[in-house]
Amino acid sequence: EIQTVDDEEDVGLFTSIALDPSGHPHISYCDWTDGDLKYAYWTGEDWEIQTVDDEEDVGLFTSIALDPSGHPHISYCDWTDGDLKYAKLGAGAPLIVYVGVAGTAVIAAILVSLALRKRWVRGPRAKRRRDPGPDGEVRPLVGATPPVLQRRLQ
Repeated sequence: EIQTVDDEEDVGLFTSIALDPSGHPHISYCDWTDGDLKYAYWTGEDWEIQTVDDEEDVGLFTSIALDPSGHPHISYCDWTDGDLKYAKLGAGAPLIVYVGVAGTAVIAAILVSLALRKRWVRGPRAKRRRDPGPDGEVRPLVGATPPVLQRRLQ
């Protein structure tokens, strides 16, 4: 079955999709008309849509992953400022952080794929911990995550 998720003009570019344990899709994508990052998910009956970041020209090259609690984590490019950004959605407003050095991350954002792991990994030659981080949180990993990025996301 094919469904229209968002019928606004010029939306759906740079999509990424993840399925929750119930098999419901969660989609991150760019609203090209407004330059926003959007997030949509299937409730089982209808599509819920929210704007995650409405700064100008954001939401390019999205990648989405769900943590064990079902909260979406999205990496994406802020084309205006040249930044790679990361958003964690949950209760309340999204947590949005800049990743990398401001204004220099466009190439990194284009090539990013987001994955979540329960255990910490420190840099490309990682030693895995046997337990989650000190606060028990799942940590996002963006590609071969350098230690400085790990600290920013903590």
